This record gives sequence, C-alpha cells and structure tokens, in this order.
Amino acid sequence: MRVTPSPSGAPGRLPRRLLQLYGGLLLFGASVALQLRAGLGLNSWDVFHQGVARHTGLSIGTVVVLASAAVLLLWVPLRERPGLGTVSNVLLVGLSMDATLALVPAPGPLLARVPLFLAAVVLNGAATGLYLAARLGPGPRDGLMTGLCRVTGRSTRLVRTTIEVAVLAAGFLLGGSVGVGTVVYAVTIGPLIQFFHRLFTAPHARSPDPEGVGAARHTGSMSIHENLLGGPPPTHLPDDPEPRELLAAGTAPADVAAKHPTSSLAWAQLADDAFEAGRVVESYAYARTGYHRGLDALRRNGWKGHGPVPFEHEPNRGFLRALHALARAAQAIGEQEEYERCTSFLKESSPTAAATLG
Repeated sequence: MRVTPSPSGAPGRLPRRLLQLYGGLLLFGASVALQLRAGLGLNSWDVFHQGVARHTGLSIGTVVVLASAAVLLLWVPLRERPGLGTVSNVLLVGLSMDATLALVPAPGPLLARVPLFLAAVVLNGAATGLYLAARLGPGPRDGLMTGLCRVTGRSTRLVRTTIEVAVLAAGFLLGGSVGVGTVVYAVTIGPLIQFFHRLFTAPHARSPDPEGVGAARHTGSMSIHENLLGGPPPTHLPDDPEPRELLAAGTAPADVAAKHPTSSLAWAQLADDAFEAGRVVESYAYARTGYHRGLDALRRNGWKGHGPVPFEHEPNRGFLRALHALARAAQAIGEQEEYERCTSFLKESSPTAAATLG
C-alpha cells in the first residue's frame, strides 16, 4: 500500500492545513479521553477499543493505535490510498488519549460528569471538523467505509451503519461502556461535525447558505423577483448527497470522481486542488469535465440555456464551482475569450457564486 501525498494547496494554505490536521487529531484524542472519564458511554469504536483494552491489559490509547493500523491493512484489498492525515491519525489519536487520561482525573458526582461529557462531545465534533477540513487524507475507519462503498456499490449510509453496529456489538460483548452517552453521541455528532467542518473549511470553498435553505425558498421571494423581471425561473438540481459526504469525509477527489463520474462537485474539487498545486492545464481539464457534466444535469432538469442557477441551492454548487474553476484556468493559460465567457456566464447564473468564489 502506497502513501499518496495529498494536494498541498497554495504555499500560504499548507501551514494552515497542517495546523488544522495535527491540532484536530490531538483534540480528537483528548475529547475521547474526556468521554471515557465521564463514564456515561462511548461511541461505537471506542466501546470496542475499551473492551479490547479490558481483556488485553493494554492502555486504551495503545489499543486505538493498534486497531487503527489493523483497519489500515484492510485498505490493501480495497485499493484505498492513505494520505498524510491517515498515517498521522493512526499514530497521534491514541497517544493523545493516553496523555489526557494521565492528566485528567475522573470526576466523582454525576453533576460533574454530565457537563464533562457534553463538553467532550462538542470538542469531538470540533476536532473532527478541524482535521477533515484540512483535506490531507481520511482516517483509517473513514477510508474503510469509502472503500467498501466503492467496491460494493452500496450507499455511504448503509455501509457506515453496518460497520458502526457491528463494532458496537463486538465492543459491548467485550465489556465496553455502552450507556446514555452512546445514544447522545450518535444523535448529535453528525450535526456537530457538519457545523464545524463548514466553519473550518477554507473561505474559497465555503458557501453562504450552509444548509441549502435557498432551495426551500425557491417558490418564494426569489422566484417572484425573477418572474417580475420576465426571466426564466431558477433551476434547482436534485440533491446527490453521497459525493458531498465522501469529500467531507476526506476521500480523495479522484476516487469520488471515479465512483461518481457525473458529479460536477468531484471534478470541481479536482480542479481546485490541481490549480492550487500549480498544475493549471490539469485544472483546466478537470474544470471543463465538471462544467459539461453540470450542463448535462441542468438540461435534464429543465434549463433552457439561460436563467438563474442559485448558489444558495447546494446541489447547484458543483456546476458553479466547475464554471468558476474553468474561468480561472482559462485566464491562467491566456485564453481570454473563454475566461470572459465563463465569467459572464457565472455572474448571470448566480451573482452570489461570482461574489463568493471570487
């Protein structure tokens, strides 16, 4: 299995991304240790880790490192490629857990343990969002999920749920701590990660409407405004959440594009990464592919060659990002006419996208 270097990004962004990666991993380990100290229940993988630790006499941090390495070996038949973040995850999380457990004593009364647990869950969500936003490679368990999705063709939700239930059952049988905290973590961690991932994502990739609420408003003021002007109604592409979820989990954009070749979002991310790494012609090719995939999707959904494509509607963003990336790359190689055409097209389709993407 070969470690694939993740795109480094522009020189000014790499230090920030490394800080996000290592800060996030260390905080993640600390948050799990605090959940353990609270004694109200752990997430499924840590129930398993704790169960193994009880039977082997190893520290839970050591078990985490060994389990992460074992999961990483499962990547070999799945042909997954680890990045810097993957290897760092294997080594640092367990060490951070053991260090935190050595420094933080267990609180006694329930009134102290409940706020400790809640703070630990929030910290866990923040830490996960922080290191995922660095985009330097998924963790071993996330890579196992995405590899199985690609090989089996099953949805991310089904594969992730199957893994989590199996691991939780094994951990429970081994004597790991399952409690009300396990349920609270399961219910809250998804929204927390989504919030913090968006918060820590670099500004050029952040959207002004993170929940896509513009989609729910398309029959309201926006449509009324366009109709008063006599223009066509906005086009809202149907949602395709799996490519977005895979990219948010740190999956390599090339792997996402291979599994979802019609996703403009995956091609736009490839174009951004290539441009940041100085591979302008490669960025141009990726962007043009995403642009044409987006045009195909728009036409299938009633677009007549012109009219609003709101950036506020999240499924539209892959096409708009690809269009922006194509304009940027065209300008960089001196194709001025194409740059001006794409820039004008972007502004006409979504002034918000033009202002947000730059």
